[in-house]
Amino acid sequence: MVNNEKITVALVACDTYVAETLTPALDRLLDHLGGLDAFVSAGEHVLIKPNLVVAKKASTATQTDPAMIYAIAQRLVAIGAHVTVADSPAFGSTKACLKKLGVDQDLLALGVEVCDLKVAVKTTVRFSNDKVGLSAMALQVDKVINLAKLKAHQQMVMTLGVKNLFGCVVGKEKPVWHYRRGKVAAHFAELLLGIADKIAPALTIVDGVMAMEGNGPTSGDRRQLGVLVASTNTIAVDTVCCKLVSRPLQSIPISHAARRLGLPGADFETLTLVGDDIAPYIVSDFAHPDMLPIRFSPTKIIRSAIKQFILNRKRQSAS
Repeated sequence: MVNNEKITVALVACDTYVAETLTPALDRLLDHLGGLDAFVSAGEHVLIKPNLVVAKKASTATQTDPAMIYAIAQRLVAIGAHVTVADSPAFGSTKACLKKLGVDQDLLALGVEVCDLKVAVKTTVRFSNDKVGLSAMALQVDKVINLAKLKAHQQMVMTLGVKNLFGCVVGKEKPVWHYRRGKVAAHFAELLLGIADKIAPALTIVDGVMAMEGNGPTSGDRRQLGVLVASTNTIAVDTVCCKLVSRPLQSIPISHAARRLGLPGADFETLTLVGDDIAPYIVSDFAHPDMLPIRFSPTKIIRSAIKQFILNRKRQSAS
């Protein structure tokens, strides 16, 4: 049975990352939820957790757009927060991903720290009851801003707010959990929901201005949806995003598991939408992915580790 608690989700139109359009759209989005300073206070340490996968240009829509990352960082700095942008990308580093996006120097000029989520703390998460190596920083900062990207995903159908927090699992432990929990999609979804519950972001924002359809999360096609979605409830953000791409919740392993567990935000009918009307932004022809197994073989885990080692060596040689 789904929890009927009323949850507010803000949605605003935004068809470009050009500052003259993005700035007022983002301000309206945040104002509908009480403003960013309703979640963050001066002096707090805030982690911005974007979707950084592999160093690809912003034009590919593979990662959270640099304009979004910079705009949120700029607002947090203006509040007086100490801001860190960090992730644990599948390949490469946070710095390499941000450099490819062209936003690394802008963040440094703001006084924002940029680093990888490296140090892990073994933490038991709800629902799956697994003991997972989660980022110490993500657990210890005052607030986490979950800055996700709306993308199709060949293993989980969609990657949105909940899946983005899997990046708080440090380094190559991520493919290990694909192996341990990936045999059954529902079991892997429970793990992801448990991680999201433990990280407990103060705010989740999904960048759906330029989304990715087809064979995401890295090889899909750009698809302009022209929206930003945000809430204090990560599951609710995912629910609204699934509505935008006309995907039944029962077909999304994470959303289906959230409904089965009766988690708040898992039922669209219980949500209070504020901002712009969702109807004009719902698409019926969003290209969904060719599905691949969730579970990684031990061989693939070893190959991934070797690839990461080579990338690290190249980065060290270049620095």
